Amino acid sequence: MGNLSDTQIFGSYTPQFLDRHGQASQFQIWINQTAVVNQTTLGKDFWNVAQSIFAHELGHALHIGDLRSGDVLMNQLRDRNKIVKPQPDDINGVNAYVYPKQ
Repeated sequence: MGNLSDTQIFGSYTPQFLDRHGQASQFQIWINQTAVVNQTTLGKDFWNVAQSIFAHELGHALHIGDLRSGDVLMNQLRDRNKIVKPQPDDINGVNAYVYPKQ
């Protein structure tokens, strides 16, 4: 966790040490504590918001992109107080990457 004054940035995923297939053998997930604290002033639970951000960024490590709709973890506009773990559509996204249709 770190602090940024920009509360619109909740977190980031940075891959490191990419192999020849573009897979990251290591990565860094960063959570903006200022954004988390700002959410708690809106009545949301600190740990729910932090867990939601971490799980979202971990989704990027599993090759899931950002979404702008739906009640899913990878929706950038999700309720971070309520959606704190992968939802069925998130899991389907990982499965589609890992087990592509022939």
